Amino acid sequence: MPADHIQRRIREVSNLLGKAEALLITAGAGMSVDSGLPDFRGNHGFWRAYPPLGKLGISFERMAQPYWFTERPAMAWAWYGHRARLYREATPHPGYRMLREWLQAMPAGGFVVTSNVDGQFLEAGFEARGLYELHGSIHHLQCVTPCSDAVWPAELSDLQIDLDTLTAAGELPRCPNCGALARPNVLMFNDMDWVEPRAREQARRFDQWLARVRGRRLVILEIGAGSAVPTIRRLGERIAQRNLATLVRCNPDAAESDDGIIALPMGALEALGAIDEARRSRRVHAAGLARSGAMAPTRAAERTGDVPAPPRGQHAAPRATIRLRLGEIACIDLETGGIELAWPQEVGADDGAACLFAFADHPSGWFPVPATSVHSPCGYQMRLIEFGAGNAALIAIISRDDDAVLTIGVARNSDDGGAIWHALYRTALSPLQPLECPRAPWIARRLDTDSPDHRAMVPELMQVGRIAAIAWLKFKAFEDWQRENESDD
Repeated sequence: MPADHIQRRIREVSNLLGKAEALLITAGAGMSVDSGLPDFRGNHGFWRAYPPLGKLGISFERMAQPYWFTERPAMAWAWYGHRARLYREATPHPGYRMLREWLQAMPAGGFVVTSNVDGQFLEAGFEARGLYELHGSIHHLQCVTPCSDAVWPAELSDLQIDLDTLTAAGELPRCPNCGALARPNVLMFNDMDWVEPRAREQARRFDQWLARVRGRRLVILEIGAGSAVPTIRRLGERIAQRNLATLVRCNPDAAESDDGIIALPMGALEALGAIDEARRSRRVHAAGLARSGAMAPTRAAERTGDVPAPPRGQHAAPRATIRLRLGEIACIDLETGGIELAWPQEVGADDGAACLFAFADHPSGWFPVPATSVHSPCGYQMRLIEFGAGNAALIAIISRDDDAVLTIGVARNSDDGGAIWHALYRTALSPLQPLECPRAPWIARRLDTDSPDHRAMVPELMQVGRIAAIAWLKFKAFEDWQRENESDD
């Protein structure tokens, strides 16, 4: 695949993640390779890691069977014990941090499904309640028999392993219930004795999460999942078809011909790093705008328009006409019906930068209300959602206990802002007379709470929301100006 085509795909994935509401990460062995862990693809690499198995001609698929725990337990525990220590000592590569940050920014949250038994996602700080290890974990044990459904953490400190002979000496792990030999709680080949309750509970939580995000914008990011054992690939493809989600496949063998799949033929860390860089480029763009104070040259003197003022409160006040230049912004309070004018230059560089950095860092998720000259963070959260190809947006503010407090709409033109205007106007708390969509640009606020505590904060939150909306308008105008200059070149 040509390099420029891959770069376009990377930008496409970055944009998708920015608009997504939920993220599903599906990971195979290739996710762990960049942490220095083997994936055992092919006998050559496997036998190089374990020469005694090469001499015996035992492949990975043959070794990964419960048969050995009854026939040659010392060899079985030497192999699994060495792998458990290898995984435990490994440091997750930076791609795990990137994934965790993206997942935490999702409004509807995220989930991880992995066929890896190495425990690297937990080691990297992912929450256990959002993880489904569908092949189990090498860091948990069960009875070989098994005598019960018990699963317990693996303590292998007493195990003495000789890699030259691939044998384990000392006390082999035992079942605390019956005293029989213990084995890792991982699903092996030809395995009829795997104890499943731990994995079933993880699967139950995963199914519940999928049900909660049904109908939301879901992106599935598949990383390092091979085709030899296609469990992870098939799972992601099936979920993508059922949920009309976008599936991104990051793997060296990913092919563009895969139907409905965005292919990134790259290793895990390389792909994640490239996507992360593309996501951060928007932040750099915002920083440049904030530093320069740049915005599109205003043509305020060239165009004017009429905006009908809404009636105040419940009284049908006479309609008034306010002459607006394009550079002026109508700020409308849908609770009182009041209207006032604002200008882009009202927002200083520091306040604008605070909002732009927040938008760039959290393109799709909730984030603390930015600290501005009128506001210090006090537990409220903000979210910006763009509509109409970036010509209209909603800014929502919620409290620390997830109560909706304030919704602010902003529009650059009447066509794209019409639906937002009518939704805000129709659901305002106070009854108002019908009002046509005002001539853009406009900013409107709708109060969403009756709580006295939150109402006390509304003037401050409205002020920071207004700053954020104006900063967004300036940023979009600057983007237009850049495009115009590029087309002139």
